Amino acid sequence: MGATSWQQGWLEVMVDRRSTFDDARGMGEGVLDNRETKHRYWLLFEPKLQTGEDQENLLSLPSQVASALSRHLNHPPVRYVGRPPPGKLHQEHHFRSRVELGTDQMPCDAHLFNLRTLSDSNFPTTPSRAALLILHSQPSDCDLAAAASCQKPNSSSSQPFNLTLRGGLVVKRAVKTSLTGVIDQEDLPLDSLDKVTVNMMTLEALKLFF
Repeated sequence: MGATSWQQGWLEVMVDRRSTFDDARGMGEGVLDNRETKHRYWLLFEPKLQTGEDQENLLSLPSQVASALSRHLNHPPVRYVGRPPPGKLHQEHHFRSRVELGTDQMPCDAHLFNLRTLSDSNFPTTPSRAALLILHSQPSDCDLAAAASCQKPNSSSSQPFNLTLRGGLVVKRAVKTSLTGVIDQEDLPLDSLDKVTVNMMTLEALKLFF
């Protein structure tokens, strides 16, 4: 990867991916031929505040804005279009531009890593009434000017998550589990779903039963 600026206001970035051996990313062989590909990048400039702390001994972290832009690039929104019931083609509630699952907004350092339906234990091709929820706590650099509300990464846990759902979804049981949802650890009290905490820079998996 290389970058250059030929003139003022111009930035050219060159990326060359070449591997002699298989990198286990689906090709099954080395990548030696040149093919033009399209990529998207964000170029972000952020002023850093002078706090007087020793920056050499601090862990370098992205800002909240950089983390949000990175999640937007890695997880673009996917639109699913279904066929409405007969006679209800033009009703507005079949075409929604926004769906709110939770009652409150997630904390600024939170990332909904995964939310998927679990299969039935007896019929693997049939969905069950349980879902696997994986939360990721992503601390940010609070010394950047864009950090409006930021929590220092040396804290033991992130801001509490509120897992109270809307739309008629009622959680009847919540269990801490492994990242694959196979090994259950402990049940969570239902009255504590509005203040679930995740340790900084870690993943927390929960199995929700409806």
